[in-house]
Amino acid sequence: MAKPRAGSVTEDWRNINKTWEEKLTHIYRCGYGTDITIKICEDKNEKSFKAHRFVLSMSSEVFDTMLKAPVFRNPGDAILMLVNVNAEAFAQFLEYVYCKKFQLSSTKNAIALHKIADKFNVLDLKLECAKYVDENLTVDNVMECCEYADMYKLDDLKQRCNELIQNNTASVLNENNMHTWKMEWIVLVLEQPKLSIKEPELFRLIHKWVNTCSDNDCLKGKMYDCLVTKFCFLNFSGDEFVAGPVKSGMLTKNQSLAVLGHIVADENCHLDYPDNFNKTIRQYVEGGAEKTGSKMQTPKISKESAVLSARGSNTSKK
Repeated sequence: MAKPRAGSVTEDWRNINKTWEEKLTHIYRCGYGTDITIKICEDKNEKSFKAHRFVLSMSSEVFDTMLKAPVFRNPGDAILMLVNVNAEAFAQFLEYVYCKKFQLSSTKNAIALHKIADKFNVLDLKLECAKYVDENLTVDNVMECCEYADMYKLDDLKQRCNELIQNNTASVLNENNMHTWKMEWIVLVLEQPKLSIKEPELFRLIHKWVNTCSDNDCLKGKMYDCLVTKFCFLNFSGDEFVAGPVKSGMLTKNQSLAVLGHIVADENCHLDYPDNFNKTIRQYVEGGAEKTGSKMQTPKISKESAVLSARGSNTSKK
């Protein structure tokens, strides 16, 4: 009997891909033997991915539980619908599940992938995403990274984000990027005990942002109510307070009068400080050094501020 000639053995994919990892990668790439279609519905867009039930169940206890539902017990191709999932990130998720490889393009991408890994409890992928975000933290993405760290209780990353915000506030609140700001981010900045931007400038930027967000006075009023108590108005001088917060209309006349009284007269002011308003002095960070803002012992107040006080007194009597 003639011996098989060298090289005559069929180059079947099972022979070419010798390890289990190589075989998994092959069946993922070519779609061999798939028995489930995962449809991703994101906004009005829909995208489908082919997969294998046993691989999904093997990789995630969440998938395993989902796929034990009666609808998935019958043989043949089944359909699983997932909503509010980023399609690009889900493709990377499958790439990781099958091939243990993925390529992140940005922190936004890493956060989206982490969200999916968290949803399906794939711990090692969550760690990889968190590592990427931590290593790529900048002033340009610090706000979304801080929100992400807060959501997933990543305390070390949250601390790094806070320090970056505190020491680079003007760069973080870049006026040219105002259209990307979110209410959660502004609140996060206002809750910092120290910042490298003066309080009047911080107020100016945020007031401008509120006005660019909407022309609806009712919506603006709700935003004002959410933000006004978080400013450190005691960091203002009397003139700065009149020129900024008072003229903005963010405070009521009685609130303006009470705050101004505490700025000028301090402990001698007989008016109660407005309820829930922040009474702390925010530390100012300049060139790496922290400076605590403080009011002058005998602050001067302009004629304009004095006029406001008189008007406020009349208002409070009504």
